[in-house]
Amino acid sequence: MFDPQKEVPSLELCKRLKELGYPQDGGGWYWVKRKYDLLWGLYLKFQKGWVEWVSWDNNNIKCYWDTSTDIRYDNAQGVSILRIDELIKAPTCRELGERLPKLVLNKYSLYYTQVKDGWIIDYANSSNPANDRLNWEVDCTEPNVRAEMIIWLKENGYIDFKEK
Repeated sequence: MFDPQKEVPSLELCKRLKELGYPQDGGGWYWVKRKYDLLWGLYLKFQKGWVEWVSWDNNNIKCYWDTSTDIRYDNAQGVSILRIDELIKAPTCRELGERLPKLVLNKYSLYYTQVKDGWIIDYANSSNPANDRLNWEVDCTEPNVRAEMIIWLKENGYIDFKEK
């Protein structure tokens, strides 16, 4: 079964991306904080407004995104309305990859390595990758490691979040 935790970064990394100006519009995955209990969950927003609630016990419920403050959904008890306290974009691996430049400073190339317990991403000089690295990040999931690199690149002035 599809596991969104393997496709989008952690809530904390998504919060940091938002703080740095990562675009928060459009369809896709969002971390949603519910008003009634202030818990966070992952929701999928389509351009036409449909979302699917993904709970961690694999209980999927089709929902309708009424406004930016409500989600209406059908469940065993009938129709319910979920009030939204906060939304944070949760970009997928693909979306994050589109933001990672292939080359930085005309010298450092992007490299991915999958290891036993996770991922390594780095920018290294292709003529001397072992000894000339701009930066590298390690994490247990691919979306987290991509988000961490994007955060580092943004904080150090190598990228911006203008339209791709």
